[in-house]
Amino acid sequence: MEKKLMTPKGRLQWFLAFIALNIDKLPDQGLFKLWTELREIAYGDMGVLAIRDEDIIRWEERREETRLLQGIIKDLIDNILAVAKIQKKRMIRPISSGREMEIAQKHIDGKVSGDQELKLHNVIEEVIKSELHSKPLIEWARPYVVDSLNLKLTLLADGDSVVPYFPHLKDKLLLEVTHLLSQFPLSDIRQCERSDCRAYFLKATQKEKHFCTNKCVWIVNSRKRSNLQSEDVDEGKEE
Repeated sequence: MEKKLMTPKGRLQWFLAFIALNIDKLPDQGLFKLWTELREIAYGDMGVLAIRDEDIIRWEERREETRLLQGIIKDLIDNILAVAKIQKKRMIRPISSGREMEIAQKHIDGKVSGDQELKLHNVIEEVIKSELHSKPLIEWARPYVVDSLNLKLTLLADGDSVVPYFPHLKDKLLLEVTHLLSQFPLSDIRQCERSDCRAYFLKATQKEKHFCTNKCVWIVNSRKRSNLQSEDVDEGKEE
């Protein structure tokens, strides 16, 4: 695994950069590197078994899947940060009996149609909606904590190693992002102040930082200089 992906800080920075990528402008070589990193984050050393190289080079499929993953992960981060700005905290009590689990499951079954699986982010989404709109949490979500997580997994075996494998990459990445966000103050995740960027970045030092990259700093400063020059020209014309 690359050095930057070996630490929680490096992985969180990777995810924040990932959701800001312009996938359409990414060359095939860049897309291949991106997917090797995705599978390393999701599956570690077993990634080559979970996602084969020959599957990555199906370029159009991977581009479309990357766009979907970007949207899902960005929505999760957007919503969590939005709720973090609300001062009050909501406590969800744990399920205390099998009967409560059975009743709650019936509520879920009525809400989730067809062959959709029950996911933890269904519950998280309802909590977020209730906080953002100052509405009561709907009945079926109230008893749920981690017991509501129901992800499919299998096991991969290689020599003496056995690791859990989530067939759905999206599920594994959502778990990883949520886990990473729990390890850092959410106030350290900032948005670039360049109006046409607004990418997220992690404030990694004590020094205050307002832009995600030096490129954004340069663009904003260039615009300020251009505006000042335009004002000087306009004043000269008036004289």
